[in-house]
Amino acid sequence: MNKVASRTGILTYQANMDVIANNMANINTTGYKPFRASLADLIYTTRDYQNEDTNYGHGVRMQKSDFMYEQGARHDTGMALDFFAADNAFFSVEDVNGDRYYTKAGAFQITQTEEPVYDAEGNLVTPPVWQLIEPQNGFILDANGEHITIPFITGDDGTVTSDIDFAALEGMIGLFTFDNPYGLRAVGDNYFSVTESSGEALASDTAELMRGALERSDVEMSREMVDMMVTQRAFSLNINMLKTYSEMTTLVNNIKG
Repeated sequence: MNKVASRTGILTYQANMDVIANNMANINTTGYKPFRASLADLIYTTRDYQNEDTNYGHGVRMQKSDFMYEQGARHDTGMALDFFAADNAFFSVEDVNGDRYYTKAGAFQITQTEEPVYDAEGNLVTPPVWQLIEPQNGFILDANGEHITIPFITGDDGTVTSDIDFAALEGMIGLFTFDNPYGLRAVGDNYFSVTESSGEALASDTAELMRGALERSDVEMSREMVDMMVTQRAFSLNINMLKTYSEMTTLVNNIKG
């Protein structure tokens, strides 16, 4: 019995449980993409038992955590600033540090970025500027990578109203696709970053954008529950092996004494 194998099993299945728990915790997170742990056996060592070589392993390790990307289901909300990006498309975001990321979470908001300007007589010279942002205050970008200024409806007399021109806004939001979305790297806050494996973001003029809807999380609770039970069994098995090894070692030492 190899206590090293038991110890690595305990640590690996604990890490695997962390991955599963994180997926389950995000079952209601808009646009969330789950992860799957990939396990691999450790190096084998050859021992000579009475001139007969025998290989024995050193347990298991977590090789990587795979990003499981699929287009999520649409959830109709009826909210005017909620958007659903179909056809495996992503929204582009510029975060508060000026870095660019991509997201599937389309629950947007608007924020005022420039104050109105008035002349000495109190007449409006420059109207306020409102722009489209997401919950982390990152700016949503258009197909050219520019901030999106909210368009307002202009009245018959040429006066700009306070009503958002949603049809125009919908046409301004950039949608981006990747040759290999599985290669994107999750960085938290519903953000994904480009990697060499994913390829560069490509602005799409064919991906469908729907207003008044969001993308659901891809987490399947039934699958996560099955994975959790299997992982718990494996974890318990390794605990028992380590316990048995300790008891056997104690017994042998007592016999020697």
